[in-house]
Amino acid sequence: MVKLRDFEVHMEQLCSDPNPFALVTLAHLQARRTRRNAFQRRHAKWHLTKLLLRRDWDRQRIIDLYRPLDWLLRLPASLESRVRRGIHLIREGTDMAYLSSLERYGLEQGLQKGLQQGLQQGQAAQLLDILELRFGTLPEAVRNRVATAESAQLRRWARNFVYAERLEQVFTAE
Repeated sequence: MVKLRDFEVHMEQLCSDPNPFALVTLAHLQARRTRRNAFQRRHAKWHLTKLLLRRDWDRQRIIDLYRPLDWLLRLPASLESRVRRGIHLIREGTDMAYLSSLERYGLEQGLQKGLQQGLQQGQAAQLLDILELRFGTLPEAVRNRVATAESAQLRRWARNFVYAERLEQVFTAE
């Protein structure tokens, strides 16, 4: 029975093999080899990433093959960002658009929007919790109003809460 680790003696051949599974096999072997050393793993991941990006494959195939490589060779965030910067530099020097600047912009905007939405939802949930603790069960209209409010408004209502004796006072002086 042949095992993946049996291919360790053929790593140089795997590097030049056009078969996509050769890269996945290399990623597995490197993951085993660098299990206890993040810096060596970063170097191995970078090497395999360059091999992948320099192949004359279409964008989707590269993305599909990078996923298992990325999963097998996980890195701490600081080292992962170095690999990403390297990918960006390689992409700039080639015609192959692994991720276009427009796609990156969309991704960044989506992330920013998601973070803002998460912050707003957390603020709303916290405000609803403290309102219920002080004033009891809240009317559905108040719950909806809080759930749909912007972050700045939620912060104002939270400050009003400190001095409010009645629920209505939280929502005054908007």
